[in-house]
Amino acid sequence: MRTVLISILATALIVASTQAYAGTASVWNQTGAANISAMTFNKASGSVLYADATAGTLMQVSAGGAMVTMAQVNQAGGTSANANAIGGIATDNLGNIYFTDMQTHTISKITTTNANAGTATVIAGTGQAGYTGDGASALLATFNSPAGIAIDSNNDIYIADSGNNVIRKIDSLSGVVTTVAGTGTAGYSGDGGNALQATLNTPYGMASNGAGDIIFTEIGNHTVREIAFGTINTIAGTGQAGFYGDGGLKSFAQFNTPMAVAVDSKGNIFVADTGNNRVRMISNSFIETIAGNGSNTSMQAGSSMDSASAAIASPTGVGVDGQDNLYVADSLSKNIVFVDTLGAGNTTNTNNQTSCVAGSAGQTGIMLLMIVLMVALRKKWNL
Repeated sequence: MRTVLISILATALIVASTQAYAGTASVWNQTGAANISAMTFNKASGSVLYADATAGTLMQVSAGGAMVTMAQVNQAGGTSANANAIGGIATDNLGNIYFTDMQTHTISKITTTNANAGTATVIAGTGQAGYTGDGASALLATFNSPAGIAIDSNNDIYIADSGNNVIRKIDSLSGVVTTVAGTGTAGYSGDGGNALQATLNTPYGMASNGAGDIIFTEIGNHTVREIAFGTINTIAGTGQAGFYGDGGLKSFAQFNTPMAVAVDSKGNIFVADTGNNRVRMISNSFIETIAGNGSNTSMQAGSSMDSASAAIASPTGVGVDGQDNLYVADSLSKNIVFVDTLGAGNTTNTNNQTSCVAGSAGQTGIMLLMIVLMVALRKKWNL
């Protein structure tokens, strides 16, 4: 049996709860987001970052429960960047924050001071949709609905340029942008070969592992793929939407619109299998569901159940803390779910207990539909 302790940290109502978080006892007391479009964990500051798509804000919640608005739509005093429709959030080893804006087609950076709001500026994109600028300054380049973002050990920035069906890189020293995967034409080909000759279909979530490899999801191909030393391969997914493969080889697994991905220190890959209402873990060659029962519902505050029964609705973000615990954005109930992964993969442990100590369920949202529709329309009309 696998031990998974899940606790939903309140984002739907004002809720206070004591919960182990980033290795310390902490109290969460926060107001709810209207729709969570992306999230991650900032290991440098020990805080959760999430995007409230309806309010157009990027929020930071510390282990003690303090909330700080890190960026807001077109608002000065901490940001000159846009936070209209954040598709991805990432942090570097200093705690600086990077995020994409799918509506203004830009990438921004927040240089933080003492883990609080600092100065946010656009570092890539002109504000117009397009696919230009490779080989020159990222500020002069155009992107089309940039979604996932990842920072490697060299602090180079990788972006899932979803509307252009490519992965692009911004060199941390020169600021020059290049394409590192994809031809720009939607498709599913190229495994085992040069990533630049591969075809992708709406790359979305993105992460970097300890080796510097780039791992990303494709919501158009329902896959998880990897770029390593310029070569691309599919890690999991058959190319067809579905739910299959738990307990078996990852090569036979099926996903349904996977929107986010994270990697822990052991190399385990966590995938927000959004259309299947689950979070799944790829460990070595195998895949399993680590949280979520597949229903489009959410756990109630104070509930307790095993991991197979835990409900997570349309997860849109995943993040890993310094102890390899997992955080998941339950977008439809506006909750953030905490998953203690200590027992994951431990077949001798029979506790297999899941607990929801804070949060509110039953609310609904349309974030997944909004994102997929927006990308589709922009592709059709080249917006």
